[in-house]
Amino acid sequence: MSKSTSLLLLPATVTGLTVESLCIAYEAAVTAAISSIKMCPFETELLVAIDWNFLYRPVYSSNTELFENAQKLVGCAYSLIYKVSVKLGLDGGSADGNEIDFRIVLMNCNETSLHCHPQTLKWPLGPIFSLESLAATQYSWNSIFSTEDQDGKTLLEQYRHVESLIHASSQPEPRISVIQKDARHDSDANGQQLKKHASIAVGGSFDHLHIGHKYLLTATFLLLQLSDASSYAKLTIGITGDKLLANKSYSELIQSWEERYEGVLDFVLSLLPLSHTARRNAIMAAEKTDTDARRRIVSISFHDKQLSIECVELQDSSGPVVTNESITALVLTSETRSGGIEIMRKRAEKGLQPLKIHEIDVLETHEADRGPSTEEFAHKISSSRIRKRLAESSGLRSVNPASSEP
Repeated sequence: MSKSTSLLLLPATVTGLTVESLCIAYEAAVTAAISSIKMCPFETELLVAIDWNFLYRPVYSSNTELFENAQKLVGCAYSLIYKVSVKLGLDGGSADGNEIDFRIVLMNCNETSLHCHPQTLKWPLGPIFSLESLAATQYSWNSIFSTEDQDGKTLLEQYRHVESLIHASSQPEPRISVIQKDARHDSDANGQQLKKHASIAVGGSFDHLHIGHKYLLTATFLLLQLSDASSYAKLTIGITGDKLLANKSYSELIQSWEERYEGVLDFVLSLLPLSHTARRNAIMAAEKTDTDARRRIVSISFHDKQLSIECVELQDSSGPVVTNESITALVLTSETRSGGIEIMRKRAEKGLQPLKIHEIDVLETHEADRGPSTEEFAHKISSSRIRKRLAESSGLRSVNPASSEP
């Protein structure tokens, strides 16, 4: 089936990192975009690109400094999307069935050259784009939306101008290169060295990939950063093995490990300036190995392995993060906090350095609308709820109706 891809450009007009502030700035535009797209008969992907003025700063010390504010912005944006989707009669949680496949990236619209199309685009690692790198990812958007105010119109005009220059050059898709930060700026306000993370881990079932998973993966990528010009960056994604999910509710509807890793890789690669074709080719060319422990591993590397993304089958609750000393940070949610504590204990037993634990915020809805509580909201976007909905639509019953997972 054909896939339709649309773009929503949101200007840097948001005044705070709350769902309420994003509703004021963007709800009308998000509503208009989703209302238009939901009528599409094809599978639909909507890339939401938010121009964020925090990125305009000439220097930020490390992605650790970016992380707290950036993950809040991404989380609030996904909450807004969920809220609007439900209002418009969509489930809002996943891209299953007729749902829209949402992806959120950040933009620094101050970093763009309007006069040339470089053969190699450069950007910080993670979901941070310039107008150039964004325009290079897609040669035929089905629709492009923005806000109706002057800021939105100006941003749309800027994007169209950059897009015309890039596509007129008829150059091949650019290869990945990353920006090296000046080490002189890698300290906080007190002159203390800030910790950079070149090897980060995250884990989950990632079954029927939903906005909670997308938020977690996006936040993790935001934290990843090269530590110096000669090093590499690696993102390790632990994906729960099939056997560990056998007792979950509606287990017959759990996607296979292969389906889940492909969904994860396709999403993560969409956070880089890569076209659909490049993403699909990268997944097909991924290196697949089985370890001595029969653990499946799928790896993708870019730019002479300067950036690597590795999906690892989890056969227990800890995975490779317990034994891999190169991993320095772990990103998790409040629901998996206890697992993080257990991982730290096991690493200590093996004499490994402790990890830096980064916990992302919980997705929430707009309180003024009397939406569900944080706990109820988390339940609404769980993989088990998605499987339950799929089962009910097909008349299936689960042998483990009480079991659930994020």
